[in-house]
Amino acid sequence: MKLLSNKKVRWSIILLSVLTIGIIRFVHVDAFKIFYFPCAFHKHTGLYCPGCGSSRAMSAMLHLDLLKAISHNIMVVIFLPVIIYWGIAESLEIYWNKKLPRPRLSKKFILGIFWAFLAFWILRNIPIGPFIKLAP
Repeated sequence: MKLLSNKKVRWSIILLSVLTIGIIRFVHVDAFKIFYFPCAFHKHTGLYCPGCGSSRAMSAMLHLDLLKAISHNIMVVIFLPVIIYWGIAESLEIYWNKKLPRPRLSKKFILGIFWAFLAFWILRNIPIGPFIKLAP
């Protein structure tokens, strides 16, 4: 039981359980209709935030409809696999002391991701030309 005394391990188990339940619910039911939470930012401003459409994008990805997922939120399609990989790598290191290769993230790289999300946020709210396709 010493393994469960580690705070990191307990939170990993909780997170993995929640993710597993969420995936099962999304795959076996039309989870978008059940678990949809409207975006408070969009509701109050009429603008799309970088996360708008992410629930629908994840649901589409779980149903293997990549084009539909991209149409809802391309940033989720790009970054969700990376986040999953990092989560698996962290879990393997915690539980089995196995290491998957993970690149070191420099400050410039993290800043670049920040600017990419900021640009995405701005561009998806421009109601002309190709930018309108970025809206969910």
